[in-house]
Amino acid sequence: MSQLGRSTFKRGTLAEELYLRVLELIVAGKFSVGDKLPSENEISKTFGGSRPVIRIALTRLREEGVITARQGVGYFVTNRPSADLTAVVHSDWDELSHINEVRQAIEPVVARCAAERGKRTQLDFVSRALDVLRERIEDGEAGSDADYAFHLSIAQASENDLFVSVLRSMRGQLLSSIVTTNNDVFELKREYADAIIQEHRDIHDAILAGNGQAAEVFMKYHLMNAFRRIRNLQGKTPVTGP
Repeated sequence: MSQLGRSTFKRGTLAEELYLRVLELIVAGKFSVGDKLPSENEISKTFGGSRPVIRIALTRLREEGVITARQGVGYFVTNRPSADLTAVVHSDWDELSHINEVRQAIEPVVARCAAERGKRTQLDFVSRALDVLRERIEDGEAGSDADYAFHLSIAQASENDLFVSVLRSMRGQLLSSIVTTNNDVFELKREYADAIIQEHRDIHDAILAGNGQAAEVFMKYHLMNAFRRIRNLQGKTPVTGP
């Protein structure tokens, strides 16, 4: 018998609500690590969602490392997140705005330091992280984990361990912010993918060129654009940016 309980979706898209419902069941221990989730057909019967919508929700869980997909077999739980994660993904727009403010205060400086101090081996990691992110997005995925890895690689190239510690300590909040932005953007405006790739490439190129000022500006521009995109898609007041 399925562990999924029927519920009424009260906010957001059906994919968002389905994601939250399954995540909460995993956090609550209804599904343990190693357990197989119900099939897409069973989830569809329980929640009334289409298979494409179900796949959006399951892809988000997979990108966060909560579940894994086995070809021809199904989805299995690989990690039971702490209850803190469900609090993060329930974030309202004020909370997402606060996360954005923290990122704006820290990450542009991180990018500048990476451009000015980064060693060749560290910069190679930044380049590889960009390649992975680009491939994931071009394959039609939100690439949230790859997006986080790209930003973390920049912190590692900054030669400041405190920057790395801050980004790692905020992993849940940052990943939730990236997931919310990328999934909603790709679900509604797939053409934004090219802009997102270009913004990351601009940051990368400035860092590799050793241009700290440009890296700082491009990072700030990217973060403001990311927040503006999701606000515009949800009918919020656009954020003024450079």
